[in-house]
Amino acid sequence: MTEVSLPELVRQLHTLRTYAAAVHATSGLPVLPSVVDDALLRHLIASLQALQQTEMTAASDARAVSVARATQELRAATVLLQEWLVPD
Repeated sequence: MTEVSLPELVRQLHTLRTYAAAVHATSGLPVLPSVVDDALLRHLIASLQALQQTEMTAASDARAVSVARATQELRAATVLLQEWLVPD
């Protein structure tokens, strides 16, 4: 399961990076409402914590769950940015 989830994690990282870079290039650093900024940070921190868990466990099932959680958190961060930064 980790082998299947890891490419998705990498794709999600690239998606988030590409989207954030495009927004930054066109409009500078965005100013998000504090509640949105807090939620974005929570998703990014949760993703990093999940990735840290993959280093701390030897069980492949537990590693797969951590990679899937990290991917889900990155996806949520991307969606949050898209919701707030895409012009109407």
